Amino acid sequence: MAFSPFKILDYFTFGSNRVQQERDNLVEQIHGLSADLIPWSKKDAELLSFGITDKKIYKGDSAKGVFVSIYDEPIMAFATKEFNRAKLIKMVMAATANHQFYYLHKSKSIECYLNGQQIGFLKDDYMFYSMKKRLAGRINSGGDDAYSTVVYKDAELGLINPLSFNAPFNKRVFDLVNDKLTAEGEIILMCMTFYYLIDKLTKS
Repeated sequence: MAFSPFKILDYFTFGSNRVQQERDNLVEQIHGLSADLIPWSKKDAELLSFGITDKKIYKGDSAKGVFVSIYDEPIMAFATKEFNRAKLIKMVMAATANHQFYYLHKSKSIECYLNGQQIGFLKDDYMFYSMKKRLAGRINSGGDDAYSTVVYKDAELGLINPLSFNAPFNKRVFDLVNDKLTAEGEIILMCMTFYYLIDKLTKS
């Protein structure tokens, strides 16, 4: 392979402008997938399925698609971009008709944003930290073939079914959703679960 000084220069000059440009590219992709998304309400958590339309996955580069309900209604659009650089590993965006989650995966943590405002951090094994960097939530993963639990402030928000992205029918993501879910709990449930699903999908 021929030596390219421009590629070496690009590696060391991946600054804030480039990050914003790549984020804007994700926004455009999400916009192209979001036209038919149904408005998210609390009950839709119980209808979210592992079924995906418009799925495109390029290993080690990018992915996009739309998660649908058990009735084939488009619920959550997503797009990702991988970089595998020292300071920036990956960007992920997930959107419902009325929420936009943006995940900036850096070397030490994953910054989590909702509608442009940072709400916390994710770290290894899907541990969620508050803006004060205190452990506030987690996904207790039982493995891809077992149930996993979404926990926030020691309360179980939802029970995730074993992964089933390639089932012949749209299997529910959640086996159980807390019927006393608060507005804050709902946001955290979405934030952690959306990233978990996208991460598992793109690694499968």
